[in-house]
Amino acid sequence: MAEVMFPHHWRKYGWRHGGNVVTVRFHGEGLNKRPNLERCCDDILRAAEEQGVQMVKGASLGFSTTRIFVADAFYKNTDPFLRISVGVESEQIEAVARAVLSGIKRYCISATPVNLNVAQQLYDAKFYKAMASMLEVRAKYTKDRVVFMEGEWLVSILKALGAKEEDFDALQQVSHHLGKDPTVDYRTIRNGLFYYDFENKAIQRLQKQRFTLTVQENYKRHDSGLPRDFPEVRGDLQYNTVLQGLMVVKAFIMNKVDVEPRAHLDYSSPNFLCNVFNIRTFTEKNILGEPTLEGVHADGADHTMTTFLGCTNMRSDSGITFIHDQKETTGIPATEAKPSLIKHRFQHRHFLDSLLFADNEAKHSLTSVFQEDLSKRATRDMLLFLTRKPKLEGHSSGHVDAIETHRTLPMNVPLWL
Repeated sequence: MAEVMFPHHWRKYGWRHGGNVVTVRFHGEGLNKRPNLERCCDDILRAAEEQGVQMVKGASLGFSTTRIFVADAFYKNTDPFLRISVGVESEQIEAVARAVLSGIKRYCISATPVNLNVAQQLYDAKFYKAMASMLEVRAKYTKDRVVFMEGEWLVSILKALGAKEEDFDALQQVSHHLGKDPTVDYRTIRNGLFYYDFENKAIQRLQKQRFTLTVQENYKRHDSGLPRDFPEVRGDLQYNTVLQGLMVVKAFIMNKVDVEPRAHLDYSSPNFLCNVFNIRTFTEKNILGEPTLEGVHADGADHTMTTFLGCTNMRSDSGITFIHDQKETTGIPATEAKPSLIKHRFQHRHFLDSLLFADNEAKHSLTSVFQEDLSKRATRDMLLFLTRKPKLEGHSSGHVDAIETHRTLPMNVPLWL
């Protein structure tokens, strides 16, 4: 996993002590690059917080509180390394060590590429049963332009595609480790851009691009048209085979399903881009969690899929999704929408419950997240998959897509379609 350096033989040298600085250099390609080591620091700090251990990020040495830092090597063309300055309170050493090891383990697991390979299931009868079932769902989606997939059904499908058993539990925990949303105060979030390359039969991770939705795309909010910069999806989500399986399922159902075209998207291309969001919306004290602060809207996509991961202390009337006719007024609150223009009503209740709909053929809105127990925080954890064709010059967002694979978090999930 890693090489840990400390002057263990300090007594031989006649020193009074060996100091309190430990350095860590990881084995594995890319694990010692600065952006990845910064993620490692975040994982260690998060593990320390979860375990009640005092720890901070900083370059200073000799303080009573343990400090971690990404330090530069003294030699040219050499990667930096992780430096840990252990606090001087000896009775806390074991707790500090447990937190550091927990964070490092989390980092190494999330940084190790895992790619679901559906082709390995081609000789299993369960695979063909899953294909027949997905074909029925695809036919319904093609006809109705919207389909709700129950989580229990999806679990069986994903297992047939090769998703690992342990990844189902891991996916339910991933929302504990999100970053701060720079635009609103009631949710934490991560975002990653992926590429459905149907020409080369693969799903790949792309370099980060800022996310923009505009009024022209039926998104009317205080930040319409402004590029938004979200914390990036990390390996703990990207390399989860259940997440990858969900992307494969979506590819199977939506591919070659014609939808109402959007302006300045390249429908001559067989490929799609997919913005994946992992979102925790919460309500507490004076903060009301609004899954759709923008009210009735669309998401600038061709095919939108929402997947439920879990909730805590959430009232039963929370997070209800309404699908509205295109005639409904963009930007009005869900509570003001005309009942006669509501086409469908859905609610995600169980793990992996998923809703897929043609984004440019309807609008949608959601009810707020309400607390069951007013003394406790309510949370709602979701995955959001916004899939569209590549942008062309003249797109309302003001930029076109750069198709460049991610440098530090590569992914290549085969598509057998």
